[in-house]
Amino acid sequence: MIDVFDKAVYRSGKYVINVQSGANFEVSEVMVLHDGTTAYRTQYNKIYNASSLGSVTASVTGGNVYVYYTGIAATNYVKTTTSHYG
Repeated sequence: MIDVFDKAVYRSGKYVINVQSGANFEVSEVMVLHDGTTAYRTQYNKIYNASSLGSVTASVTGGNVYVYYTGIAATNYVKTTTSHYG
């Protein structure tokens, strides 16, 4: 999981995601927005040196919004920068 935030406090989030798997690297930006029931996301500016290393999903469960990164490789190292907006 990349992040979890309170849906009553924040309406959206922006993420810069850096991933490394061995000698393969990937960076992308992701925006997440929710309407209280459903989370919507877009992943853009995705750059990698060999092939895509994974994908991002988001969901609303209870009072929170969850943002996940699912890697293709068994060993992915993920670093994120996060901003939340009301």
